[in-house]
Amino acid sequence: MRELDPAADASDRTGMGASAWKDEYSCDCIRLDREHQKMLISLAGLCRAIDGTMNVAEQYSKLQQLMQAKPTADGLAILEMMDQVEKEREEVRASLGSAGGDQKILLDVTAAFDEAKLQTLGKIIVRLLSIVIRQTFSALADEEHLIIKYKVSHIHKKMHQTQHAAFIRKVQTIALHVAKEARRSNKQVHSSFAQKIIQLYAGWLVDHVSKVDRELAALLIGKAPESELESDIETHEHLVVPHSYTSFLDSDNASIQDRNLFERMKKMLKLSTKKVNN
Repeated sequence: MRELDPAADASDRTGMGASAWKDEYSCDCIRLDREHQKMLISLAGLCRAIDGTMNVAEQYSKLQQLMQAKPTADGLAILEMMDQVEKEREEVRASLGSAGGDQKILLDVTAAFDEAKLQTLGKIIVRLLSIVIRQTFSALADEEHLIIKYKVSHIHKKMHQTQHAAFIRKVQTIALHVAKEARRSNKQVHSSFAQKIIQLYAGWLVDHVSKVDRELAALLIGKAPESELESDIETHEHLVVPHSYTSFLDSDNASIQDRNLFERMKKMLKLSTKKVNN
């Protein structure tokens, strides 16, 4: 029986839980692991903006280290937005007489935001959400690029792309709900959305990353040069749509609702698309 660590247990309860990076999620491929880790750090920033009670200190510290070593536009923007949100919350805590850290007020502090602060927070949430979506799509598109480039077996390719298309649809659905909530000027985004996002990505990590992506990494060994499997992928300002999802949207299997969902998400998050040349 493991020893109980109150600090660690509290972090698990109030942190990112199963959607925080863990060694068991590693695919033994630096390129894939790095993209997954980057995405999860951005996800933590989004969830913290939605729910001010969440503990994402570990992810914040990791992002600071990454930006000191190799700064990126997205990473620096996330740090800036996280700092801005914390500053707004600290100002409200101080006005409520709880700068010292009263737990009850910590729980309620976002609910005490005035309309101007809620508008600012809503814009930050939408911007963080757009970064998470771009990074998610980019990571999936890169995996599919490697599958096609190195002629990975058709059986794996079909399974992998089918799971990607299903995950993208789920991500779009929740992204649209969060964006709608964030655009309401006089109400905060309900904290339950942070848990829904965490559950969605945790399921993807357990069911897809630790199994299907790990299998892909094994299949790429001996096919792809080691240097390519250790390289960083290009960062895009546009939404890079995976081949699996463009194929789905162009097929008879996609409904009008599916196509509308994609277009509405792009519009709400102000995303423009870029096709992948595999």
